[in-house]
Amino acid sequence: MPESDEETWKELDKIIDDLSAKLELGEKLDYDDINRLGRNKPGKCRPILMKLVRKRDKKLIMAQRKCLKGTNIYIQDDLTPDERAEYNTPRSKFKELKDQHPDASVKLRTHQILMDNRIINDNLFY
Repeated sequence: MPESDEETWKELDKIIDDLSAKLELGEKLDYDDINRLGRNKPGKCRPILMKLVRKRDKKLIMAQRKCLKGTNIYIQDDLTPDERAEYNTPRSKFKELKDQHPDASVKLRTHQILMDNRIINDNLFY
């Protein structure tokens, strides 16, 4: 989402309204706080962190984020470093298996790797 040098709350609110329209939510999102992360660098677009009031809104947004395919907008959970490490461990194992077995059908599911429709168990996942 593009930003100006002196971005105001109203501009951020407009960005969220536009995002709601792209997600086809049909209602205004109720959030507690919104801000950009990191330092402002010319030519770069900083991510936006939005703290929602209701968990229901988060679930709705996460379910509708498929509407953003083909755009340069991405929605992700704000994870702690431990959660990121837990999330990335299966991903790295997945990449390793794909490289080792290029002819096999390797798929990544939440905390599971399937190779040729068999679950690959590994103690690294938990």
